[in-house]
Amino acid sequence: MCRKQRRAARQSCRYRIWLVVILTVFIPSILLPGGSPGLELSNEEISWLRENSDKLLLYYTEDFPPAGYRSETGDFAGLGADVLSLIEKELGVSFKKTPFQNWNAQLDALRTGRSAIAPTIVETEERRQYIFFTDPFAVVPVVIITSKNTKGTVSFQSLAGKKVCAVSGSAPEKLLQGESLLYGIEIVQVESVQQGLESVAFGEASAFVESLAVASYMIERLGYSNLRVGGETNYRFEWKLGVSKEYPLLFSAIQKALRHIPESELETIRNRWISFGRNGGLDPTLRLWIGFSIGFLIILAISLSVLSFLLKRRLTQKVADLRKSEEKYRQTADNSPAVVYQLRLDPEGYASFLLNMCVVITKTK
Repeated sequence: MCRKQRRAARQSCRYRIWLVVILTVFIPSILLPGGSPGLELSNEEISWLRENSDKLLLYYTEDFPPAGYRSETGDFAGLGADVLSLIEKELGVSFKKTPFQNWNAQLDALRTGRSAIAPTIVETEERRQYIFFTDPFAVVPVVIITSKNTKGTVSFQSLAGKKVCAVSGSAPEKLLQGESLLYGIEIVQVESVQQGLESVAFGEASAFVESLAVASYMIERLGYSNLRVGGETNYRFEWKLGVSKEYPLLFSAIQKALRHIPESELETIRNRWISFGRNGGLDPTLRLWIGFSIGFLIILAISLSVLSFLLKRRLTQKVADLRKSEEKYRQTADNSPAVVYQLRLDPEGYASFLLNMCVVITKTK
């Protein structure tokens, strides 16, 4: 009887162990269906995502390609959309996406928590007051768009006293405000990238400041052949995901999910949407100088190579001649019947030459 009880106790213990193992493996997937294996979320993050699906709202600018825009089918598309799709797969959730025409209204929605996330946003000091920012997933240069009638390379300094457009509330507007204090630039606020490009294309403004990725994409899409990249700036924008500070657990979960995505997948998305070759056309004068510079460098490299070859060949010839001369004089010395071994000069001015074992004495006075 005791044996049966011990056997039953051992079986019961094994059952309990297997139950613990099964629960450990499957409970996370029950709590968070569709979550990515290997992504370590806290219990608080998992519970928040499971209980607050109604708060997963996303407002996006409907005309901001390639960062994010509304496609012809009415769907959210662009670089930010593709990154967000990976985030959704990592977390096993889905955001409700709503297009917005006004960027300032989108920022207000983030401030109040009506919108939980901005898929492509640049971090600024003002925005840090009400937005959490993830690690950057793309970096884009900021450029100055001008008409092709504007000759030469354009800088903020050369735009002193002129009208320059920027999207209202955008990061380019913030940096343009700082440059305006230095050079007295007249800032013209526009509601969209398209409006800014149109202002320059139709001569209403001298320039438009925007990221190269967005500006070049829109120039190509709209077909503005009279616009070009007039100049580059020292600024670079880091595109990040922005989460309203009303939802700290959502932010921490998204940050973990973004870091869990392989860099190769993010690189594939960047290459799909960002092409810095779409630059609206470089200034012809700049292209000419670049061509001259490249040609000069090529000619210089060839000339140095030829000169090096000639000098090396000449040096080799000189060394060979010296060796022949040395050999010639060595043979002459070896065959000579009289060899001078020593010259001595005493204090009285007598010189002694030891020649063929004979002493010849002469007086120099």
